[in-house]
Amino acid sequence: MWKRKVHIGLLSALILAAGRRAVADSVDDFVRQQMKERHIPGAVLIELKDGKIVKEQAYGVANAELNVPMRTDNVFLVASITKVFVTTGVFLLIQDGKLHLDDKITQIVPELPASWSDITVLNCLSHTSGIPEIYNHLYDKEFCSVVI
Repeated sequence: MWKRKVHIGLLSALILAAGRRAVADSVDDFVRQQMKERHIPGAVLIELKDGKIVKEQAYGVANAELNVPMRTDNVFLVASITKVFVTTGVFLLIQDGKLHLDDKITQIVPELPASWSDITVLNCLSHTSGIPEIYNHLYDKEFCSVVI
């Protein structure tokens, strides 16, 4: 479960459009309109219903300079914007009794380095884990296969 690729797409358009009622003939029209208005070169939309993918669509380009089309398996470096989503998800799991702040992260993701065995969920949420910057490991295939 933890090794599955995580696709995060269209975050900027959806976040910026939050609170506004979308008036469009279809999801595709709305996405294209938002991309045009906000100068978003490429995005990926994945629509889920009951935990199953019902629509998976790529829009625009992944590389505007080379005109490389966006694909649904493109990886997005979204950096700190993920913090609020991850924290919300963690607290929903805590609320459901499926996770605790004092759980060790190596119990949750056994593939993590043994040197991280004392790090808790709370350490990760409060930035007191001591885990090095992810950007230092972007090209470390072994590390990225666990994190991404």
